[in-house]
Amino acid sequence: MAETDDKAQKKNKLKAFKVDEQKIRQILNDWDPIVGSPKDEYDCLVYQLLSALHKGVDNAESISSLISYELTHHFGIEESKEKIDAVSKEIINWWVSRKQES
Repeated sequence: MAETDDKAQKKNKLKAFKVDEQKIRQILNDWDPIVGSPKDEYDCLVYQLLSALHKGVDNAESISSLISYELTHHFGIEESKEKIDAVSKEIINWWVSRKQES
């Protein structure tokens, strides 16, 4: 019985992770700092953001720093601090409301 519960728990966690993954991907694709890029262009950033959020990083400054670093070092582009801060706040607002719902 415990094994079945364990499997069900893992399945639910995976389902929740996929929903979170889709939401962050949507936020980044709506922002689209590299205009016209493929829908999976920011997946490396999606996974880093999810990892940070699940580890307890839930402030906009830390999320902004992560996004800024990745845009500069991984993608080779620079974006204004205001735009990065705005998308970071959107991510944090979504994350906080998501945690309150669960």
